[in-house]
Amino acid sequence: MPVGDADCKVTVGGTEMGLAPFANKTAPIGRCDIQVTCPSGREYKATRTLKAGVLEKVVLKTREAQP
Repeated sequence: MPVGDADCKVTVGGTEMGLAPFANKTAPIGRCDIQVTCPSGREYKATRTLKAGVLEKVVLKTREAQP
């Protein structure tokens, strides 16, 4: 997330994960839609394939921001 966008709500595969930033959360596996909604109104959407038993860091880029 860009600097300044903290406390954003994260949803992975339809499951609410809580507020970002966070670490070591169990997320759905397989191809998942990821949505990040920030208090500033900025939203990020992406699709990623998440693997079981693998610690992954997901970073959404500014180009994935929705107006």
